[in-house]
Amino acid sequence: MKITIHDGHSTIGGNKISVCAGSGECFLLDFGLNFAGWGEFFEEFLNPRAGRAVEDLLKLKLIPPIPVYREDLAPRELVYDGRYKFVFLSHAHADHTGLAGLLSWDIPFLMTPETLAILATDSNVGSPKVWNSLFGAKRVAPNDALVSKDLQATTRGKTSLNRSVWPFG
Repeated sequence: MKITIHDGHSTIGGNKISVCAGSGECFLLDFGLNFAGWGEFFEEFLNPRAGRAVEDLLKLKLIPPIPVYREDLAPRELVYDGRYKFVFLSHAHADHTGLAGLLSWDIPFLMTPETLAILATDSNVGSPKVWNSLFGAKRVAPNDALVSKDLQATTRGKTSLNRSVWPFG
């Protein structure tokens, strides 16, 4: 087993950890925003280019060069290749989830129902950017198997899930 700490080890925020088995299968633990690194390059009205966010953040070393990114945002060699089986999002703070929107829609998220409810609510009422938008425009019916009772109560029966979510807890 190999554990790689990509970011967050010497600063507040930016937690991104890979755990890989000898077989080559991996999972990610968090995919957060490094506040200090982000602040060196960006501010309220100066952000990464929406369609080139992955390229911009790679050049600035704010995300790791691993094959986990969305096809519409990443260079071909870093598009999701199936090796990473899921992302465990420990809790709904930006330093743990802030860049998860860059990850491929094919990578399921594992999180508590409370974390899911907070992230879904933030996605529905906030002003999402491509890098932190965890949910797409697809609407899910309130009785969909992916939508928990906690999430229904929080979002009044609506959510915009566009990826697999494995709630636990």
